[in-house]
Amino acid sequence: VPEAQRFPQEVPPLTSTVTLGPFFFEPGEQLYAEVGFQRNFQGTAVTIDRSRRSFRWDLRLVDSYEGFRISNNFPPRTLDELTAASADFDGDGMTNLEEFALQTDPADPASVFTLIPVIDQFTGQCVLTIPKRPNTGSLLTYRIQYSSDLVNWTTITSDDPLWSVTESDDEYAVLSKLGSPPANCITRVLITAN
Repeated sequence: VPEAQRFPQEVPPLTSTVTLGPFFFEPGEQLYAEVGFQRNFQGTAVTIDRSRRSFRWDLRLVDSYEGFRISNNFPPRTLDELTAASADFDGDGMTNLEEFALQTDPADPASVFTLIPVIDQFTGQCVLTIPKRPNTGSLLTYRIQYSSDLVNWTTITSDDPLWSVTESDDEYAVLSKLGSPPANCITRVLITAN
């Protein structure tokens, strides 16, 4: 690794963790990391332990809810239970995790994601596309459920006989199969943290 890309830091003896603050790296960045340890420890008057260890790995940095939570997305000194993933800080009906995943503002009740399925006028197929939060890796799972009565919900899977599913890094989409559109195209989004 070239000298210009090295950031040596001396750590006091018996240190078990080193924390890098927020904004040290950006989600989505890929980098090569190398950590080297040098030990120079005098055990007795006649013995000295001098050793070196080096660890190397490739990193792809992802965007996590925990990072989002501490990165000024909530007012200072907000109670942890109000910023928890399952909480609804702004009272708009969406959990903080859903707001993170759908890229709305968890502190603004007017910032909501509107789920708008479309029925194709030529084929009668129901189409629904959801944008995914970038750079989350496998930390979030997006699913869509459908219903004909708003009581019973079925999660659409890749082997669903009525729907086809496409998923990329950018979006999650479902399309009802020809000849079997669900009644009224009633759908909802289900987001879980892995």
